[in-house]
Amino acid sequence: MKPKSSEHGWLLPELLKLDDEYQGRWEQWRWTMETGEIPKDIPQTEFLDLGNTQTLQMVKNCLQAIPQGSWGSHSRFIPYFTDYLLYALGHPSITTNPPEPEGCNGAENRFIKALELKLLITCPFDYLGHLLATEGYGKSKAKFYPTPIWTAKAMAVTAVSSATAAPPFHVYEPAMGTGRLALKMSNYGVSLTGWEWDALLVKIASLNFMLYAPYFALPIPSLGGDLVIGNTLTGKGISFIRPSLNYEITSSTPQHPLSNSLVINGIKYENNHTGNQLQGSLF
Repeated sequence: MKPKSSEHGWLLPELLKLDDEYQGRWEQWRWTMETGEIPKDIPQTEFLDLGNTQTLQMVKNCLQAIPQGSWGSHSRFIPYFTDYLLYALGHPSITTNPPEPEGCNGAENRFIKALELKLLITCPFDYLGHLLATEGYGKSKAKFYPTPIWTAKAMAVTAVSSATAAPPFHVYEPAMGTGRLALKMSNYGVSLTGWEWDALLVKIASLNFMLYAPYFALPIPSLGGDLVIGNTLTGKGISFIRPSLNYEITSSTPQHPLSNSLVINGIKYENNHTGNQLQGSLF
């Protein structure tokens, strides 16, 4: 797969095309953004318990293609890989082409040739979270132990079955990690407030949401929600999606009002529908 250009969001059309064929979630996100109406049914996505071997190897191939020669651990290049894909998919948090790692001239062209977006879309899983966990990321400080997908599924089903309101829900995730529980809840929710203190994990979660859960990746203003780099115990953080938005004291109250527009891939989406309210909140 070769990029048509290095512009912000150049890979988004390919994602939308694949999503239209296999999931349909981005089209529903667009419809909700334009009409302000809450959907009654969410296209269901079945996330793989252990991922797909071919897809995992493809991701490893992309990471191995970034350096010139052998550099050991895959995890060293996951930050660049994540930043570049967020940029290529048009996420508003990264609007400039991230610099290639030192000593890795030409990394962008090399790993893009190895990237097969269709494999990621047709075999949904948290591949980067898996690689971080297997290589011991954060064991000395962050204690990163991602929730197994089958456990996340059981938690989501239990929460939904015991809820007093019907979906769709607003989901609150105080320790989001790479977003595994939120991904399972994306079958029942169209709004997420996710907190995580590790910036890399927030970026990986955002990438997962761009691929599989657009309502969580780019919250619709009238429905609320945000992805926050911060500590839920202190209630202090900063929005990953809107860096000028600071949170203080409580995790549910931003210091500044949310904008009712988003700029995605150069297109400004306005949303003036504020009358709809989600029926419930989980987690």
